Amino acid sequence: KENGFDVQRGNKNKERKNLSVPEYKAMREEFKKIETEKQETQAKLADTKKQLDEIRPRDTKKIASKPTLMNKNKVTVDKYDLADLEQRAVTSDAYNFEKIHLEVENHSLRNDLSEAKGRNYELRKENERLQKLVGTLQGIIRNVDEFLHKKLGINLPEKWLERAGLKEPSKKAPENSQELDRHKSDELGGPHL
Repeated sequence: KENGFDVQRGNKNKERKNLSVPEYKAMREEFKKIETEKQETQAKLADTKKQLDEIRPRDTKKIASKPTLMNKNKVTVDKYDLADLEQRAVTSDAYNFEKIHLEVENHSLRNDLSEAKGRNYELRKENERLQKLVGTLQGIIRNVDEFLHKKLGINLPEKWLERAGLKEPSKKAPENSQELDRHKSDELGGPHL
């Protein structure tokens, strides 16, 4: 502010939410699912385009037609030509409908993919920040444990170090109900990282 800049430190985006590791993994799985759907849709689109290319083109000969006697706006055509035209119209309508549907779906999936990529980037940044925070907190707990050991000759409880990820958890289960009650009360105290 002294140099004319209006800078405030520590302001975070109020809409931003810190995610837990399971939430981050769930978002990553959703991103992979969207990627797979996109690839499947692109494969469908490629197949449809291939089918369109395989439709045999109409013979270049003109359809024989002649005006009717009563109405100059109407013509008569051979039954084979009429059936061929009707079949092509139905096929063309079906392909056009499918094409439009696939284009809309493709556009939607592209939007989803773009949003998922943005969210994935945010989640990665948040994960990096949380990993740094966990590392810092583990360092603090480690330093407190060392300080207590040097100055007072005591250590933090093993359970606290396990919760902080500084020690492998013990696999021993409580033996009786009194130990189970003590274990539950121990659960209420201590750090949770």
